[in-house]
Amino acid sequence: MDQELLDGIRQIVREEISGVKDDVSSLQKDISGLKSDVAEIERLLDKNNHLLRVLRIETDTNKIKMSIIDDKIDHLIDNLEKQTKLKDALRDHHHQIVIETGEPVFND
Repeated sequence: MDQELLDGIRQIVREEISGVKDDVSSLQKDISGLKSDVAEIERLLDKNNHLLRVLRIETDTNKIKMSIIDDKIDHLIDNLEKQTKLKDALRDHHHQIVIETGEPVFND
């Protein structure tokens, strides 16, 4: 009877262990899938970080270009203001020419 009891217990343990083995096998597959997902995420993250670095560099370059353009615009505005002042001064600039008529004077 003890043997039958042991055999029964053994059978129950085998059935329970079989379920646990299936669970462990399923977990191993899930972990393997997670590892490949993490590897893909790391690859995408590296790619995105590279793109962000490139965008930062391009942004800095564009800021420098915009600063240069702003300086040129300021210079053009200054030149336009100077030209306008000169044009106004020229318009208001008058000479009076007097023509005298009379007998010619000769110096001998």
